[in-house]
Amino acid sequence: MKRRVGLKVHAQAPGLDQIPEALLPLLVLRSWLDLSGVEIASLVVAFILLEVVLSHFLFRLHIREQPY
Repeated sequence: MKRRVGLKVHAQAPGLDQIPEALLPLLVLRSWLDLSGVEIASLVVAFILLEVVLSHFLFRLHIREQPY
């Protein structure tokens, strides 16, 4: 998707990277986990926030080349 909107391989695209990564498994497991739409939305937001925080933490530990 990033290439289609003209972004480079490692370009930052907040949400565009994380939303499908979090949303697809939640939708697949929705009935098994008995999740509501609000719970799925909350988990997607929590996933994005955790990704940002963890990314900066890994950058400070010199595990990542750049923070997200």
